[in-house]
Amino acid sequence: MRLLSLTIVLVTFSACDTGLADVDIGRYRGERLTEADAMVPNGPLGSAGWDGLVATTRAGRSVLLERRTRCSDECSQTVRLQFEGGDVGGLPQSATGVMEQRASLPDRFESTPFEIDRVEIQDWGPEVYSGVVYTAASQAPTVDAMPLVFWADHLPQASE
Repeated sequence: MRLLSLTIVLVTFSACDTGLADVDIGRYRGERLTEADAMVPNGPLGSAGWDGLVATTRAGRSVLLERRTRCSDECSQTVRLQFEGGDVGGLPQSATGVMEQRASLPDRFESTPFEIDRVEIQDWGPEVYSGVVYTAASQAPTVDAMPLVFWADHLPQASE
């Protein structure tokens, strides 16, 4: 069921034209990132990490990563990153980001695309996808940590 919902999100996310500027994508050259570097506090649930999906279609390869956290008892926040192109081990050609917030009381859903200035890739599959995303200061959403360090492993594969 999780794979199906991520596939639906990937198709929906791919259809969105955010009109955002090109993103500078390069290799990460800092100290070695670990999964712990990408974890953020998530209230009583412990820490939150990244989940995702790798999809291969006729149009190319997409990697969708997401991190869900609680922002209160009746609120959750999801940060989604989508990377297009790039073979395993290579670099993706583009990256987009969206921050979603859902609340129950009152019932509310907000989806806010955010501009990404730069992405530094440490690992690009097939087992680990990791790196750092730097958002544009003018459009940075309220998320737990800036820059966004991501680390996802053992992602399910979907193909057309």
